[in-house]
Amino acid sequence: MDLLSITDEDISSRAEQGYELTIYHPATGKKLDVKFNLKGTESDTYKKSYDASLAKLQEIKEPTAKQYEEAEIALLASSVSGWSDIVIDGETPEFNKKNVINVLTKWKWIRTQVATAVSDKSLFF
Repeated sequence: MDLLSITDEDISSRAEQGYELTIYHPATGKKLDVKFNLKGTESDTYKKSYDASLAKLQEIKEPTAKQYEEAEIALLASSVSGWSDIVIDGETPEFNKKNVINVLTKWKWIRTQVATAVSDKSLFF
């Protein structure tokens, strides 16, 4: 394969276009109706958020584990461009950054699936 056939611009563009992640039950592995639309780590959206998160952490003299976790969640939330079929306590939450952060904070098993997908470049081809 000619390496010149896959450029950084191609990878970035595809990561920006996104991927629809289906969420699976953490214990049974059963496919759920919940879906997240994601941008990959090579997208401009992710890279800008990464730079902002890093700059914010660098302003803190000695960041705590909680601050690192909050930065990670905010970074992952920036890669979520939409969702569908999410129901919490009988309600469908509006899609916005605050609610994405809330979901990724409360349900670590969802956060893990999102983080894995966002960093898997093959999903964006």
